[in-house]
Amino acid sequence: MIEKARAISLLMLLLEATPANAEQFTVRCANQGYYHVTFDTDSGRVVFESVAGLALKGRIETAAAGDIVFRLLKSGTKDFEVVLAVSRDRITWVAIPGDSARQGTTDKCNQVGLRPILSEWDLIFPY
Repeated sequence: MIEKARAISLLMLLLEATPANAEQFTVRCANQGYYHVTFDTDSGRVVFESVAGLALKGRIETAAAGDIVFRLLKSGTKDFEVVLAVSRDRITWVAIPGDSARQGTTDKCNQVGLRPILSEWDLIFPY
């Protein structure tokens, strides 16, 4: 009987530790063409694919109030800080004060079919 209770307790603990809202999805956003951003909310991984085919990897920092705040790694400079709205219909690129190349912008997006780029996350180096 004690063994069964322990097994049930362990099962309950494992279920609580599994993120209920974990998912993988891709959004397509417009900005001088279209780019894609693919998310894995379970692992916290993000991959940005530019119009030209460049890939940047990043990490989800928070998912507060439904918005997903994430950073894209960029070698030799500050990371890109980006926010995907809870509605998944817009991405905001946070401005960096004093950096004329990063004034911040908001792009319209829509959710599309999952792209396979997440499987390449470990192979993507910050450019």
